[in-house]
Amino acid sequence: MKPYLRILFLPSLLCLLFKPSLSQLKIDAYNQIQQSPPRVEIPGSQRLSISSTVVGREYELYVQLPRWYEDTSRTFPVVYVLDGQWDFTLVGSLYGQQHYDGFVPGLIIVAITWGGKSPNHDSLRAADLTPTNNKGLPQSGNAPKFLSFMKYEALSFHRIEIPGPP
Repeated sequence: MKPYLRILFLPSLLCLLFKPSLSQLKIDAYNQIQQSPPRVEIPGSQRLSISSTVVGREYELYVQLPRWYEDTSRTFPVVYVLDGQWDFTLVGSLYGQQHYDGFVPGLIIVAITWGGKSPNHDSLRAADLTPTNNKGLPQSGNAPKFLSFMKYEALSFHRIEIPGPP
């Protein structure tokens, strides 16, 4: 074997010998997805917990307040976002860009997600967002209760308390 081919061949052979199997990579990626991501604090936002008496489940609200929220003479539109565990940061970022450029007014963002210890977002989503029971999804059909929760519990807060300095 020519010397320059030996130099190219040896690293390739080592990569093949020590490369993890594709199935192991898939298992590792799946396990990583199933673990709850670490909590991240977003400046200018707060997290509130609500125990719903209508649904009988705990929810979390991620709330981002606009500048000048403390001024009680001002009013602000509110944007409610479902799947808050995924979309709160996205909506907050998009809003920030649009507000900075003057395209949207100051507003309150309220993202709703499921609370409790290690919630299974997929099954809870199927439960709360399907209007009727589906035989293939035993947890489905809870949308009427979820709508009542939204109407009478999640949307009922008037002013959010701003914590003072520590």
